[in-house]
Amino acid sequence: MIAVESNGATILLDCGRSVRDLRATFPLEPSQVDAIVITHAHRDHAGWLTEFQAQGFCGRVFVSAATAALLRVQFEDSARWRGSLRPADLEKQLVICDYKLEIETPGAAGLTLVPAGHLLGAVGTLMRCRSCSLFFTGDVGRSDSPLYPPPETMPDAELVIAESTYGDREAASYEESASRLGELVHDAISEHGRVVIPAFSLGRTQLILAALHNLRKHGNCPDVEIVVDSATARAYSRAHTEFRGELRDPGLADAWEAVHYVETESESRELAESSQPCVIIASGGMADSERSRRHLRRVIDDPRCRVVLVSYQAVGTLGRRLLNPGPTVRMDGRNYNKWASVEALSGFSGHAGRSELLRYLRPAIDCQAVIRLVHGDRASAASLARALSDAGAAGVSVPGPSDTDRLRPAARVR
Repeated sequence: MIAVESNGATILLDCGRSVRDLRATFPLEPSQVDAIVITHAHRDHAGWLTEFQAQGFCGRVFVSAATAALLRVQFEDSARWRGSLRPADLEKQLVICDYKLEIETPGAAGLTLVPAGHLLGAVGTLMRCRSCSLFFTGDVGRSDSPLYPPPETMPDAELVIAESTYGDREAASYEESASRLGELVHDAISEHGRVVIPAFSLGRTQLILAALHNLRKHGNCPDVEIVVDSATARAYSRAHTEFRGELRDPGLADAWEAVHYVETESESRELAESSQPCVIIASGGMADSERSRRHLRRVIDDPRCRVVLVSYQAVGTLGRRLLNPGPTVRMDGRNYNKWASVEALSGFSGHAGRSELLRYLRPAIDCQAVIRLVHGDRASAASLARALSDAGAAGVSVPGPSDTDRLRPAARVR
């Protein structure tokens, strides 16, 4: 979360959930925030919205139309978890913004959303405060994604706040990971086994479905039933269909229409009890969700089956334990024989790799912008900072949680 102060107004760039308490990560009261700009709908960028509203935020939330559609799914899901009969009233605070068209926000700041290619509706945000400007990249997408177009050229700004997730390494090849996925599905189905793919319901599930669709289209994957076990994935897929014009290939909307969605817990349990060969995409990219664990418990000791991990697996998660060497894995209080093949395919990441980030940030180097690197661990951010400096950037640093930059008297970024 980045707070921008302009003419007495406080505007928040993203409002993402973290593993820490909200009060420990944000120094202002939510009621002190006048507006929020959301770059995209992933929970690490938008997951605190409902909490912010509950704790006093009553300002406007500026989003692209596609992001608004995805957020509505999250609001409805949040309402179910809270036992409410209706979605969060926060929907009434959404302000839909056209791409590349400047609008005015509180504090007389001009806001322009620039497509970023990371997710449906994802943007970078340009803010002009009187005579100064800043650009926040949000998450930068990849040039080789089959699902989303590459990010558009970033505009010039005096201060650029950039993500650095892959700042110290290249992104793995999408094509290689997709090809390997086809091989794993073929091997499992030929042995009458199952393929279990833990995947986040937003973005990663639709990308895996697109990959399977293209593989089958070209004869590189068997024509087997694909089941998506998630309470929200169908709604996210429908949003992709609604905004198919923003996809790299609008025809990919067929990829998620021709699959079987399982939404209720009873349907999920019934699916897990079945032994019919199929591909199961289960919610929870790090394999820690109940739905992912439910299917993993059934297949992990079956050598005919394959477990495919398509997301980053954080330390302490079941997904990381599955990748650790050894004949067993600890899950739900007991040890399971790890006889199913477990493989990680990292080419499905939605983040630009190091060289793509350097190309994307070239305009910031050329206009001698001040660059601040966020949204990456210290090693990746520091590595990217060195590369940017070597490429001629005027001033690059990795700020801490409470660091402040001043852009003339009119604006301050914290």
